[in-house]
Amino acid sequence: MFGDADSAERQRAYADARGAARLPTPRDGSRDAVSSEDVSAPVDLAQVVAQSADTAGLHATVPALLLELQTQLGTLAATATAATERGRRPFRPPLDWAARLGSLAYGVYLLADQSGVDLAAEVRGVAAATARNAELSRQQDQAGWPFETR
Repeated sequence: MFGDADSAERQRAYADARGAARLPTPRDGSRDAVSSEDVSAPVDLAQVVAQSADTAGLHATVPALLLELQTQLGTLAATATAATERGRRPFRPPLDWAARLGSLAYGVYLLADQSGVDLAAEVRGVAAATARNAELSRQQDQAGWPFETR
């Protein structure tokens, strides 16, 4: 994560190296300010997370971030369990579901930033592989014997 006085400049260099859009310059002249206006701009989400974490001083090791993510995921699971009365009712997201899910996603982006992973590229790769595998599976199903069962 970027934590020194040159963090905004280092983030811009990081964005340029990845071919992403440049970070918006804060309007008030502050070093790392992230306003709601900046967050809604068409900026790479990983950069927004890195910048806000830098501003808030959220510096943690990868193992610490993993423990925090595990806790957040456990909280989501407990929320779903409570909302369904342990599976006796259909799941309907409670009011705080989106915020909890957003917090979990923020943590995943923070972990990716801390460990030098381009999360957007990796997610695109997984999505492409999933689509490719689904297409291959459909093609194999069509090429099989008409009465073949699996």
